[in-house]
Amino acid sequence: MDFLWLGLKEYGEVLELQERMVEDRIRGRRGNTVLFVEHPHTVTKGRRACQVNEGLLRERGIPIYEVKRGGLVTYHGPGQLLAYPIVRLRDYRLGVRRYVRCLEEVVIETLSAFGIKGR
Repeated sequence: MDFLWLGLKEYGEVLELQERMVEDRIRGRRGNTVLFVEHPHTVTKGRRACQVNEGLLRERGIPIYEVKRGGLVTYHGPGQLLAYPIVRLRDYRLGVRRYVRCLEEVVIETLSAFGIKGR
């Protein structure tokens, strides 16, 4: 597993990188990888997103991206660490739901090690 720190990067730039890396992973040209990054103020809208005041966000210079994930509206911003796993779940004999639950548990346990309650 590779872990890559990208620093502060625009969401669109990281999305394009992820798409290329997913294709490389599918074709076996790359191993499992986790990208770590911060984004400038950004809003993403998943498939189940409700209406947001896009005019107000754009007026404030906040880009909005419609993305191919489930979920609703998500804010990303400086100081918020994001992890984007690019992982072939078959390697771990996991389905998507179980994998997400495992990720959640790892985050909660990591926060706990720093004295932060994550539940």
